Formats: sequence, C-alpha cells, structure tokens
Amino acid sequence: MSQGAGTPSDALAALEIAARSAQHPPAEPSPDAKVTAAFSLGWHVAELYRPDVQMRAAARPDDLPALERLAPEQRVAISLRQIDAGLARVAPAITAAGLRVPNTWPLALAFAPPPDAGARTEAVQRIHVALLATLTAAEARLGRAYGLGRALADTCRQQHTGSALAREFDPSRIAQLLSWLDDLASLLPAHAGKSVARSLQRWSAAVNAPAAPVPGTHSSATPAEPAAELLEYVNRQGDLWRALLAGEKAGVDMLTVDNYLDAAGGMIATTRTVTERFLRRFWWLSILIVVLFVGGILAILLAASSAASVVAGAAGVAVSVGLTWKGVGTVLGGAAATLEQHVWGAELDAAIADAITLLPRNNKEKGGRRRLAKDARGASAPGAGPAPQRAATPATPATPASPQDTA
Repeated sequence: MSQGAGTPSDALAALEIAARSAQHPPAEPSPDAKVTAAFSLGWHVAELYRPDVQMRAAARPDDLPALERLAPEQRVAISLRQIDAGLARVAPAITAAGLRVPNTWPLALAFAPPPDAGARTEAVQRIHVALLATLTAAEARLGRAYGLGRALADTCRQQHTGSALAREFDPSRIAQLLSWLDDLASLLPAHAGKSVARSLQRWSAAVNAPAAPVPGTHSSATPAEPAAELLEYVNRQGDLWRALLAGEKAGVDMLTVDNYLDAAGGMIATTRTVTERFLRRFWWLSILIVVLFVGGILAILLAASSAASVVAGAAGVAVSVGLTWKGVGTVLGGAAATLEQHVWGAELDAAIADAITLLPRNNKEKGGRRRLAKDARGASAPGAGPAPQRAATPATPATPASPQDTA
C-alpha cells in the first residue's frame, strides 16, 4: 500500500468513481398506495357533492357515448362506484386500526330514483364526515390525503364566475392546501407533491394578481390574468393535478425534450451558484487543494532535483492532517454526486410544474395541453339543450368535521 499524499491522478480516479455512482442514483421511493387511494376517495366524494356536470352534445345514434356524453344520472352511478372502489382500497388500514368501514349503502339508496336533491345532499355530507373521521383515526396521513383530495376537487370544479374562482383560490385557503401537500410529499408519487404545489402557487398568484390601473386615472382595470381566460382552463388543470397526485400518470411523462433542456439549464445554473457559495465558505480548503495541486506539479517537474524533498515535505504535512489526493477526490466526488441527484430532482419538479400549468402566460408549457384544453372546452355544445340538473347543489359545503377540513 502506497503511503503519502499521492498524486493528482488519485484525485481524478476518486472523482471518476463518484461520477459512475452518480449515473445510477437510488430508485425513487414508492408512493404509499393507501395515501393515493384516500386522495382519490376525497376527490370523488367532492365530485358527487357538487358534480357541476358539463355535457357535450349527445352522441350520434350509431356511436357509443364517451364518458363526457353520458347523462347526469349515469355519471352519478359511476361516481358511486368510484367511491366504493376507493373505500375498498383503504379498508385494510381501517380494519387494522380496529375501526368499522363506513357503510355506503345509504348513499346508494339516496341516489336511487326518483331524484331528491335534499336527501342526496344530506347523504353525501354524512358519508363525508364518516370517511374523514374514520380515516383520520386510522392513520392521520390518510385523513389528510382525503381532505386534500376533497379540497382540491372543490378548487378545480367547473367555475361559472370570476368571483367564484377567486373564492376557491383565496390565499389563506391555498396556504392550507400547500401545507397538506408538503406534509404528504414523501408519500405521494415521485415529483407529484412538489410540482403540483408549484403549479398551485402560480395559479393562486394569477387569480389574485392586483388589477392594473387604467392609464390616466387612479382606477383599476382587469386583472393581469383575466378571470374569463382562467375559467377556460381550471377544470382541466384539476384533471392534471389529480392524475399526478393519484398516481394515474408519472410526472416525467408530462415532460417534452424542451422541458428536459430547461431542467438541465437550471441544474447547471444552480450547481454554479452552489459551487461559488462553497468556495466562499470553505476558502481554507480551497487553498489547501491548490497547494497540493501545485505541489504535485512541482514534484513532477523537480523530481530529479533537491527541490523535490521540499515538495515531499509539504506532502508529508498534508498527510499528517489527513489530507490526501485520494481523500480530496473522494470527498468532493461524493458531495458532487449527492448534490447532482438533489439538484436534478428539484429541477425536474420545476420542469413538471411548467409542463402541467395551463395558465395563458406560461410560455414553458410546451406539450400543447393548454390548446387541447381550450379545444375540448370549445367542443361542448352550449346550445344543445337545457343544462343538466345537478344531483345536489347546496349553497355552502357541509360544516367541517375537524380543523383539518377547513379548506
């Protein structure tokens, strides 16, 4: 085994090993299936409570109808089955805690013909309170995920006025949703919680943007993002958020090549900033590394002269304090590999937020999703007949069962 500080090639070898390890980063942690199921369950209950069904024109007689072209009662039947399916996925956690799984049979009876809006409203309120209380008692994170799904569905339901949109994106309300997303980030699918949180923040900022003053007056004009423009996209925006948080689609599947290039550029800029901060904070280490490097070069150039003994002595001092070329390379290489993984993950979160945010002024949405959302909304036929009756249209949501459900 060789002794001494080693040579610059030892540092390069250590850095190469670290670089190879960085090429195989640890696998992303798997999401908690119970948490994603609880989130979806909350979303479906909210949809049943205030379905806001927007039908397109009826399908042609020789075509099978798509989901969007089904009658309201048919959509309600699907929602009831989705609730039963979601409850079945979280039932093991409920029974493991020694609790009884809420019974959805009264809910099904309330939605049986003939329609009774009051009975349906009361039935959904009861199952909501039962689910929230039971899931929270079984596992607090399940109750939180259920509440997040319920609240986010309310936020993104089909809005009819700008004032309704503003109420849903009230800053204090959005702050609660962001808090839940932060609490559940490690339990949700990879890159879902943080990217949705970024996108939600941008929507809140756009909806609550201050009005621009009218030139030559002190009065205000329209907001920076006109409400009518945002109303075109809010429902589809919710679909994208739900797809990520429920694990229906992987975050990276939302990215285009341009999004990846943006992420790479952001990573380079962040790495440069971190390196500059490191050098400013650990200036003494930088000086020692330079001394060793210069010493190694001098050792090569003056190996045949007596000056080599001076360089060797300097290397011996470095060894006495535990600083060797190999050690420097290993430490810096390991730190660089860890930094690269975390920075790349953060840049992917930002790129996914860019890719899924349907705000009109988001120039980094490069997958054409905003255009598709607008075209799909335009395909609806408002003149195809009277608007379908909603199953339940209470003026205000049910009284929350716990402080965690206030959003």
